[in-house]
Amino acid sequence: MTSAGWSIAACLVVGAVLTGVSSQAFLAVCGDALRTPRGLLEAKPDRYILPKSASYSVSSEGGNYAVDYKFRAVGNDEVTLKFSLPKSTVDERIGKFGFDKAVMGPMSATPENIRKRQAAVEAGYFRIDGDQIKPAFRRMIRDERDILTPIVTLGNREMGSKTTIRDRAAFWLAFCQSIPYGIPPYQDEARMYGGLMPPTGTLRMGWGDCDCKGTLFATLMSHYDGAKVIAVNVPGHFLIGVKGVGQPGDDTVEFEGEEYVLCEPVGVARFPFGKKSQLSQNILSMRRIVPYTD
Repeated sequence: MTSAGWSIAACLVVGAVLTGVSSQAFLAVCGDALRTPRGLLEAKPDRYILPKSASYSVSSEGGNYAVDYKFRAVGNDEVTLKFSLPKSTVDERIGKFGFDKAVMGPMSATPENIRKRQAAVEAGYFRIDGDQIKPAFRRMIRDERDILTPIVTLGNREMGSKTTIRDRAAFWLAFCQSIPYGIPPYQDEARMYGGLMPPTGTLRMGWGDCDCKGTLFATLMSHYDGAKVIAVNVPGHFLIGVKGVGQPGDDTVEFEGEEYVLCEPVGVARFPFGKKSQLSQNILSMRRIVPYTD
């Protein structure tokens, strides 16, 4: 499930009133997933699927989350990565993700109210874009990338002499595909999450869906000089494009005059780098997310 954006009446000014989005309006966009509010840190997600030949466990050890992850990389080689995530930082990131439902309520369209609404949305890694609220992927990547540096170091060691952008992308694609699949909640009683988690949330929980894994993949790729990554939204789905590493037979797309090779970080099917699924035929929008600076 993609969290490309919600259409919001909150950005439509009628007279002096800025109309807020009701839960009914969200239901019209997102369907039944919104009818059962649950916290972002529920023990199990919707539609949990553990890929074959993979195992993923998270334990709390002192001040860290310790992750033990086994998956099949390129060439079907088994890889084991054991890494730690600082518990206080990860909990803080997850805790600030999303935005209070109250900011979507009706309010007078004063400059101060508009500023407060925008600040509240942006604080939770979302952004207001015209008449939609969308994830702020670049800000997530900027803030999350340093915490993933030890994981990238471990992956680079596994890759050895395979140092091209394509080699890196293929490895991290397999890494993301084998993380168990599950759909995060859209909301709890107080906050909206849009079916998304930040990269540290995906690693902490040990599951994620297309946009969760796509954002994680882009954050890992942001560590490599010269890497360019775009987010590609299609109906009900989200995939990734990586610039300039195409080979004959690859599925590609042009963005701002440059060729990007498409890939599917979500899993559970392990599409090889350069191949898109049947879900990814009709592109709705594309947006650069790496480099993460404007």
